[in-house]
Amino acid sequence: MLYIKKLARPFMLLLAVMNLGFMIWVLFYPFKTAAFVGLSALNENAEIELRTMYGGLIGGLGIINLLGALKPKRTENAVWATAWSFLGVGIVRSCGCLFFNADVWQIIFAISEMIAAATCFIMLKSLSVVSVTELK
Repeated sequence: MLYIKKLARPFMLLLAVMNLGFMIWVLFYPFKTAAFVGLSALNENAEIELRTMYGGLIGGLGIINLLGALKPKRTENAVWATAWSFLGVGIVRSCGCLFFNADVWQIIFAISEMIAAATCFIMLKSLSVVSVTELK
C-alpha cells in the first residue's frame, strides 16, 4: 500500500503534463485536434466548442492534477476529482463505441480513460487510510 501512496503525486504530475499539453495543443490548433479524433463539423462554433471542451475542461483537470502533484495536502482531492472525471468520460465514450461505428482511436481513448479512473480509485483506497501529514 505504501508503494501506491508514493505513486499518487507522480501520477498526478504525469496527468498534469498530458492534460495541460493537450489544452495548449487545442488552443492553438483546434482543427488539427478535430481531424485527429475524426470530427468534421469545422466552423467558428466548432472552433469555440473544441477550445472550450477539449482545451478548457481538460486544462482545468490538468490544473487540478498539477496542484495534486505539487501540494501533498491536495493530492487526495486531485485523485478523487480525476477518478470521477475519467470515469464519466470513459463510460460515455465506451457507450458511444458500443453503439456507433467507432474508430480505433476512440476505443483506445475509452480504454485509457477507464484505466486512469481505475488507477485513481485504487490510489484513493490507499490514500484514505493515511493522514495528510504522512503524505508530506
